[in-house]
Amino acid sequence: MPSPYADTARAYLDGGWSPIPLPYKEKFPPPVGVTGYSGAFVTEEMVEAYAKGGPRNVGMRLPETVIGIDVDDYGDKGGGAALADAESRLGLLPPTWRSTSRPADLTSGIRFYRVPAGRQWADTVGPGVEIVHHGHRYAVAAPSLHPEGREYLWFDEDGFPTDALPAVDDLPLLPDAWVAALDRGDLSERIAKVDLKESEAGHWLQTLPGGDPCPAVIRVLDTAEAHFAFGATRHDTARNLALRMIRLGEQGHAGASVGLDTLEALFANAVGGERPIDREWARILSGGAALILAAPTPAEDKGCCGSHADLSDVFEETDRLRHIRDAAYAAGRSPAAMLGTVLGRVLAAVPPSHVLPGAEDGAIGSRASLNLGIVLMGPSGKGKSDLSKLSEGVLGVDQSDIQRTPSSGEGMIQSYLRYTNRTNEVAAHYRLFNVDEIGQLAAQKERGGATIGAILRSMLMGNQTGTENAEASRRRNLPANCYRMVLFAGVQPRLSDVLLNPDETAAGLPQRFVWLRVQDPNIPPPGDRPKWPGSLDWNPTFKPDEVVIVDYPDAIKEMVVRQDYENVTGQNDSDGSDSHLTLTRLKVAAALALLHLSSDEEGAVPDVVITDQWWRIAGRIIDESVRVQYECRRLIGNVNQEKHNSVAIAKDRAEDAAEADKVQRTAKAILRKVQEADGEWVTWRAVRPAHRLREYADDAIELLVATGQVEVEDYVNEKKVESRRLRFVR
Repeated sequence: MPSPYADTARAYLDGGWSPIPLPYKEKFPPPVGVTGYSGAFVTEEMVEAYAKGGPRNVGMRLPETVIGIDVDDYGDKGGGAALADAESRLGLLPPTWRSTSRPADLTSGIRFYRVPAGRQWADTVGPGVEIVHHGHRYAVAAPSLHPEGREYLWFDEDGFPTDALPAVDDLPLLPDAWVAALDRGDLSERIAKVDLKESEAGHWLQTLPGGDPCPAVIRVLDTAEAHFAFGATRHDTARNLALRMIRLGEQGHAGASVGLDTLEALFANAVGGERPIDREWARILSGGAALILAAPTPAEDKGCCGSHADLSDVFEETDRLRHIRDAAYAAGRSPAAMLGTVLGRVLAAVPPSHVLPGAEDGAIGSRASLNLGIVLMGPSGKGKSDLSKLSEGVLGVDQSDIQRTPSSGEGMIQSYLRYTNRTNEVAAHYRLFNVDEIGQLAAQKERGGATIGAILRSMLMGNQTGTENAEASRRRNLPANCYRMVLFAGVQPRLSDVLLNPDETAAGLPQRFVWLRVQDPNIPPPGDRPKWPGSLDWNPTFKPDEVVIVDYPDAIKEMVVRQDYENVTGQNDSDGSDSHLTLTRLKVAAALALLHLSSDEEGAVPDVVITDQWWRIAGRIIDESVRVQYECRRLIGNVNQEKHNSVAIAKDRAEDAAEADKVQRTAKAILRKVQEADGEWVTWRAVRPAHRLREYADDAIELLVATGQVEVEDYVNEKKVESRRLRFVR
């Protein structure tokens, strides 16, 4: 049998590559000690030894001076689009050698380029596009066989298949713009792993905190499913998420060990039985532990972010917050949910010209809208629908003229517009939308042509949105930054996947909402409730045409700028959800600042500033929001598991019934032949059933014996071979 490794490894070595052996017709695992930053470069002696190991695939571990751009553009991978997007920003890649097992696919495969030595490189370019480099992965190469039976091939710089093998010196240089975009710093600054045995890593990992997950752990878990669905390869996704979770555990965050168990289950589900993951996951964990222990968190930065059971202490911060709590208890409602709806109404009254700072103000990006969504989570009939009206009374405002109940995403846009002079023009700038049950949004999402998720994401950011149509009256355009939009959405936990499904999570929709419970065990019984405290008479005067920057302290700006920098340069493994949460936290902090405004005797309103106090309280509210999302996701998972179990049980029953039927048919066939012998012994050879039923023969004979229809005995036939024979029992 030919061996791809034995046949080509020497040629690859002469060409400047480090050829590593892989199991025949497999991609994994490689030998220990020849991959990763610390792996040895294969020598001639090693090639000779590996070549004697029988048929093996050949893999190429890349030298420091080469990277491979691995594009997967099949199925739902989307690598072609990500590559095109990168080329639109960084310039076209020059023609080069490409390795692939899909010769008919002109996009997929690994493209190889020479790069400067001594540098660290990014691991990904975008969805479906990864970087293979000296310290990350290796390339399976021709003439290896893919696990599905396809042969790996080389395509030369002109795009033609070839039997030739490229040498490192044959490769073109990666363009400077690409080098700058993918460079992650000097290789000498890389943190080396601690020399840690797998068993030692396992013992250390067992010391990570357990218990209920804290908000930091929950934030990783909240987006994990979307990472596996839309991120890089499943292995790299599992590695990146595990590394984040191990770091949280090392820092002392509660529930990190539970988080690792959850990630393992998600990894197994993503792989779907294609391969066992036990050893792979163990290596991911031990490698992650070695990296984290090599760069421990300073003692002063350790500690859990906290897992407050409720927001009760928040309401002791100010007189107005106490007022909101007392009003909630007087009405028999949750203070947290009441606070959320009050803050929503505050923002609904603020002109769209009031914005969070942008780059020109010392922050990042463009100035951000204060539009916000509030999710009121609880079972049906638990007071979600009347919180909106109650909060209007608490605040002391009449917003009936801006309230709407949307019937579709297009309807939300149209509510700001008026059709005049054969066009839709902006006629209103303030809207407070009420959706009593999330099922309304679910119905809209499923209607042909409706794009409620995309519309919500856009409107909650204050972006330009609209719909095109050949008919002028149905052509809608809502310009950016000209409208205020607040949405109250009632959500039953079991139906919350409308907002929390992997598609919407990957797009960042859940993080644009504040999620609050409508149930609260601390609500006093009817006889012990306080009196209704009346309204706050909140009535600041705003100037709708004046741009007002709701500013915040430099220390917060520095944190926001740093987080953004790490995201855009790929220095962290975040999918951007932390940035969405930070923006939502800033909006909540702005609402708190606005809630505590009061006009002076002349009706003037002071500058709106997010103080450290409002930022801290907003952080507590966002932590609660994260916990509520986690509870919903866990319940959705239980519901899906129940559905899966029901289907599995039904399937097992059907399979059992089908198997029982085949046993019965086999028994009848055997009995018929035994009966024809008229009481004489019949050899097994004479009665054995057709080949398709033979696997059921033993069960069939047991059935016939148990029912007293035949008897069986062992005997030695004429060829001196032990066998058995059967006889009909009259």
